[in-house]
Formats: sequence, structure tokens, C-alpha cells
Amino acid sequence: MVDTMPSGPQRSLTVPGLVVLATILGPSSAPAAVVPGEIVVEEGAAPTGAAAAVDSLRAPFVNGVGEVAVVGFVSPGDPDLGFVFVGDQVVWHNFDDPDLTGIETSMGVSDAGGFIYSPTVSGDDAVWTHNGLLAVENTQAPGFAAGVTTTFHSRPTMLPLGTVYWLAGVNFSGGTNTEGRVLYRSPTATPADVVVVQATGDLIDGLAISAPSGIDFDFAVSDDDTHLIQVVLVDTGSTTDDGRLVVDGTAVAAEAAPSPTGDAWDNFDLVAINDAGDFVFTGDTAGSTTTDEFLGFNGAVVVREGDEVDGITLTGPATLRLLGINNLGQATYAWGISGSTEHMFIACDASDIVGTSQLVLSTDDELDLDGDGAGDGLFVSDFNASTLSNSKPLTDVGSVYVELDLDDTVTVREAIVRLPVECCGDSLTVGGEECDDGNADDTDGCLSTCLDATCGDGFVQTGVEACDDADLDDTDACLSSCEFASCGDGFVQAGVEECDDANPDDTDACLSTCAVASCGDGFVQAGVEECDDANPDDTDACLSSCQAASCGDGFVQVGVEECDDANPDDTDACLSSCQTASCGDGFVQVGVEECDDANPDDDDACPTTCLNAACGDGFVELGVEACDDANPDDTDACLSSCQAATCGDGFVQAGVEACDDANDDETDACLSSCEAAACGDGFVQAGVEECDDANTDDDDACSSECMVIDSGSTGADSSGDGDTEGEDESGSGGVATTGDGGSSGGSGGASGTPGFDTGALDDDGCGCVAGHRDRPLRGLLGSLLGLGLLGIGRGRRRGSRPRARRAG
Repeated sequence: MVDTMPSGPQRSLTVPGLVVLATILGPSSAPAAVVPGEIVVEEGAAPTGAAAAVDSLRAPFVNGVGEVAVVGFVSPGDPDLGFVFVGDQVVWHNFDDPDLTGIETSMGVSDAGGFIYSPTVSGDDAVWTHNGLLAVENTQAPGFAAGVTTTFHSRPTMLPLGTVYWLAGVNFSGGTNTEGRVLYRSPTATPADVVVVQATGDLIDGLAISAPSGIDFDFAVSDDDTHLIQVVLVDTGSTTDDGRLVVDGTAVAAEAAPSPTGDAWDNFDLVAINDAGDFVFTGDTAGSTTTDEFLGFNGAVVVREGDEVDGITLTGPATLRLLGINNLGQATYAWGISGSTEHMFIACDASDIVGTSQLVLSTDDELDLDGDGAGDGLFVSDFNASTLSNSKPLTDVGSVYVELDLDDTVTVREAIVRLPVECCGDSLTVGGEECDDGNADDTDGCLSTCLDATCGDGFVQTGVEACDDADLDDTDACLSSCEFASCGDGFVQAGVEECDDANPDDTDACLSTCAVASCGDGFVQAGVEECDDANPDDTDACLSSCQAASCGDGFVQVGVEECDDANPDDTDACLSSCQTASCGDGFVQVGVEECDDANPDDDDACPTTCLNAACGDGFVELGVEACDDANPDDTDACLSSCQAATCGDGFVQAGVEACDDANDDETDACLSSCEAAACGDGFVQAGVEECDDANTDDDDACSSECMVIDSGSTGADSSGDGDTEGEDESGSGGVATTGDGGSSGGSGGASGTPGFDTGALDDDGCGCVAGHRDRPLRGLLGSLLGLGLLGIGRGRRRGSRPRARRAG
């Protein structure tokens, strides 16, 4: 059996519910094509069990398991050499029983290999089965009264379970001429249980089956023995309207009655029926002879002469030559059209013969017997005449058998050829079909096109695929792997995803959400971002630029930085350390600070005020200042020059000094000890004192009033004006006792002591020697010097070392 689908220039079409081998070219004819096939038995070859090479063959009949049976002869002109072929071998010869000769076309075969055919027995027409003789003419007719004999036996058929049917003629008086017909049935194919199914005279729709030939030779029984279709003639009184198409005892069409196509039925020919009760039939209508031949299904005309089927125009005159319907709802038929061209079709859905018919084989096609896709030199020259009679060509297992004449360009020979037909949906995986689950469900493992369900076929396989959009585009909602597009599948779904890198890593350029990584998405992109806190706040640890907050970024990090001016300048208000510039930070803030030495020491060149150390700032600069009391007062302990107040600095320290004339002159009004010059201080104040011996002893040369005591004669004037001076060089000055306030006593002589005034002194008296007329002036000068009003010595440099006070 060759079930492979060869390649090459073949008829190979796939339509919903159908896969067949065919090449369709042109509307009215098809050029020769290579068609796969298998020769089952052929003229000139001796099959297994045959007594000799086959000489001739008849029409094929199939059983329920797809085996074919046929009768024929193995020697020309010798009726004894008829044979029965079943499956792949000859199982019976006429000569197996010496009384058998001849052979009739019709026969049948069971699934178990039983058979029935119609030879002659000792010259009498008979039916014979694998059990032997079933019936023979000129014998008592089963089911009839005694004396009724059969006159012929013909058209035998056998059902898959072994039940047989056949037609017989009867003579009601025992004669040899046929007076009526009977349809017989035997469940066991033996004489023991033969019964009458139908006989002449039975009523069809109230009309009797006419005699003698009212039961036509064209009949068929369903494989399960539940349905019968037949052509009968009923007694109408006219031959123009007596034909009936009868199904299960009921006429479904009648000659002369209107047909569904608007004309009238004329006659009925070939018939076939399946277990479901669906039937096909052929015949003519009363219409034009160019369109009257028809093929019908379930009582309706579906194809007629002149129509076009699968690109072939059934040009008249056209005749139906072969018919069959199987239990899968498929039908086969063949047309002979003008020019002696013949075409065989398969309709994978008999209820839609026109829509599902596909060309299987035509005359002139070449057979490919080995499945290599190339023709093997055998061309179809004819669909044999036996195809004009009832046969059973179509199996339920994906093949059709047909009797053909094959031409190898040298000889023409008869053959029974099996042709694989692929009707998707018949539950048979045949030829080029990958599967066939017998249903139209495209969501299971086998599509309604009989291809294995695969990703990309456009159908979603339940439990296997999530989607199937029949394209290879991985950017739409359904991937080429038949999974729903989703984030993480590695493909970027257009309009939905920005990226898809098929990993859950949120640190690369594509997030696990299939969004392009960006600053602010909350994920730190490695090598690109330092941080990402998914907020625009630039005052936390991560900036909105996804850089880690740092000093100098221009943003003040709360709790970490005091300021951030994004520059390295440490002389402005914000240091490069992001601390607010302040005194003591070590950096001089321009316009604010004069210095900043970053220490708390106020005795260096830069105090903690960050102003350059200066006299008067209140801080004593070591090595530069002796003191600094931050005031301009030169009468306290610290001068405004920041030198410690000292005697001789020219400034009178209040409460400490009586005077300070900034010189070392002990003869002026202010001593170098910063005491006011005074009698008794040990220093002779020029122009004021005559002497000063630093004691109060009046017995020495200098009186306690700092006047020279003259040790010579005294002046005689005791009551004068006090201006007489002693002139004794060695004597002491005279003593004025009663003068009227002279300025001083007279000075002594050269070796004496000055005189002193004992008289009443006025405010300007200085105890001078009587007789000096300038005493009042000298007393005034002395007083001024004593008060320090002349300011002598105030120009002494600040910081000059003071004179050491002399002990008084």
C-alpha cells in the first residue's frame, strides 16, 4: 500500500476539510499529471493464489476495513478459470468446484474475508459464497409458496458483518420465464436464513411494484444493514412516470415529478447509501440533453451536466460512470465527458459536494507507483465500462479503488488501482496528512487542515499555547513562541515596553519593569548612577541627578552640610568643606574677615575676632604689645600705644603718677620718678630751688625750704622788704624776721648757706634769700613746674624704657 505524498508536479490542494492530490490548470480540462497510486491486481500478472496470469477484471468492491475484492478471469475464453480476489490474493477459483463456470460483475466481501459472487452452477445462474452454494435458478424460491421457482440470481453484495443481499427472478408457476423479482437477504450467507426483503407487488407510497422488472438492479445497502436505497418501477399505467427512487421503503423522487432544480425527474441510475442514511444517486432530468445528467445528494440535484467542478467543465454529452459514499460522509464519482475524457472526483463532505469536490484522477494522467514523485510510465487510458454499473469503490480508511486501463505506450492492460485520498476530518491519517482527529476543532493537537498543531499556525492550542498570531513578529502581543508577550521575555513589545533584556536585574540599562533605566526610577544603574532614591529632593543623600550627595554639588544636604555653593573657594560665605564660613575656620572670608588662623589664641597676629591684631583691639599680641585695654585712655595702666604705662612715657598714670614729662631731667617740675619736683626730693629744681638735699634739716647748707643757708653775717634788715642778700662769701645769709612777705631769703656768700625768709610769706614765696628782687617770678615758675603744666618731656617715644626712680 502506498500512502506517501510524492513531490513533483501533482494535484495537491488543501481546502477546508480536504487534502487530495491534484493539479488544477484551466477551467475545462486538466493536462496530464502525476498521481500516486498502487496497482492491486492487474492483467498479465499472477497474484498470490492465482492459477495463472490475470486475463480480465471486473468492478471493485470494498469491505469495512478497506480491503478490496474483485472477480475476473485468469485465462481468456475459459469460464472455468474465473476467480475471486480478496485483499491481496486469489481466494477462490471456479474450478475449485467442478460445477462452477462463468462470472458476473457484482460481488461483495466481508471484513472477515467472506465473499459472495454470481457464477453459474452446471449452467444455471446462481449465487455462491465462501460457504458454498446459496441459491440457484430453477429451484424453489425461498419465502414463496411451493411451486414458485427462481429464474435468475444477480447483483449479489455482502456487508462488512457478512450479511448478503441479491436479486432474483421468480416464476409463480414454476416456469423459466421471469414474472417478477425479489430482493433476498441472508444474515449468514447460507440457505438456512434467506428471507424476502421486497418483491413484485409490494406497495411503494400506495403503488404496487410493477411486474416483471419493477425491482431494478440498482440498489445498495448501508454497511450496518439499517438503510436500503433502490430504484423501482411502480404501476402507474405509464412508463413515463413509473420510476421511483426509494429510500427505506419511501419514494424520495418520482419520474415526471418536479425536481429541486425546476425541471422534472426522468430516470434514476446508480445509487449508494451510508450508515447515517445519507445517499447519493445519479440519473437524468427531463431538461435539455446537454444538462440533463445529474448527481444528487439526499434527494437534491447538486451537480449536473454542463456545470464546472474543481475547474473541470462537464461538457455534454456527459455521463456519470462511478458512484460511492462512505460512512465518513465522503463521496466519490466519475464523469465521462465529450471527447472521451474521464475525471474522478472526491467530495470530502457529501453534504457540500460542489464546495468540497477535488479532482483525483483523469484519463491521460500518469501513475506514480513508488511514491518518489515521478511518473512510472503508466498512463490512464480509460475508466473501464464496468464502472457504469454498481460497485463499491470508496473505503472508510482513506482510499478509493477504481478499474482502469493502463497504457505503457506498448500495451494496454486492465488493473485495479488504489488511489490514496486525503479527506481531512475523516479520522484517517493518509498520504500527506500529518494527523486527522475527525473534528473541526483547531484548538486541539490536530488542525482541521489535518496538520499537526504548531506554534505559528494561527490557532491557539488549548493547554499548550497561550496565543498564536501566525506570524514571527516578536514585537506584538503574541511571541513567535506562542506565548503572550510579557516583560522579561527578551522582546520589546511595541507601544508597551521601552526595552526588554530578559533578566530581573534592575541595575542595568533595562529595568525588570521593561522601562529604560533612568535617573529617578529608584534603581541604581551600575556604572551610570551612584544612587537613585526616586525623588527630586536634592537635600537628601542622593541628588535628583542620581549622584551621591557630596560637598561641592551645589545642594545643601540636610543634617550633613551647612551650606554648599558648588565651588572650592574658601574665602566666600561657604567653605569647600560645606561648612558656613566662620571666624576660626582657618579661611579668611573676603569682606568679612581680615585674618583667620583657626585657633582660639587671642595673643597672636589674628585674634578670635578674625580681625588683624591691632593696638586697641583688647587682645595683647605677644611680642608686639605689652598690653591692650581696648581704649584710648593714656592715663590708665595701658597706653593707647599698647605699651604698659611707665614712668617716663609722657603720660600721667592716674592714681599712680603725679606727673610724667617723658625726660630724665631731675631739675624740672617732674622728676624722672614721675613725682612732682618738690623741695626735699633731692633734686634742685632749676629756677625754683637753690638747693635740695632731700632732708628737712635746716642746720645744714640747704634749708628744708631748699634755700642755701649762708654760714656768714646776716643781713641787718629785720624789717625790710626781704630783698637784701648777704654778701659775705663765708657767712650765712641774713634772716629777715619782719619782712613783709619777700620772696626768699638772701643767698649766702660763697661759702655760706642761703638765707631764709622768716617773715610772712605770700603764695609766691619760695623761701628765697632776702634781697633777691626776682623771687616772685621764680616762685611762679616753680609752682607751674610743680603742677606739670609746662609739659616738658611729653614727646618721649612710646615704649621707651622709664628711668629708675632714685631713692629720696
